[in-house]
Amino acid sequence: MVAPFLGSSVFVWFMVYSEVTCEMTYVFLVDGIEFSLVGRLYESGGIRGVECSDELEVFLMSLMPFDHGVSKKLSAISWGYVDGGCVELPISLVAL
Repeated sequence: MVAPFLGSSVFVWFMVYSEVTCEMTYVFLVDGIEFSLVGRLYESGGIRGVECSDELEVFLMSLMPFDHGVSKKLSAISWGYVDGGCVELPISLVAL
């Protein structure tokens, strides 16, 4: 996996959602390098979120020093995309 550096901006380049498994595949762009990570969307008791794979969790944790709300932002982008909202990709996840 590519680790973001201080001078990098991180983009959600592309997303693919499976309605059958609720799995979301994210393609991120960091320093011109594309890589994909997986999460699973969930909704329970009116709370919506993203259950992260281990790799996605490590990636998001590495971004937290730059933006403490990065997980919440990815969740909002994901659910907006699935709900058919106005999500224009690529979209900046962290701008440094």
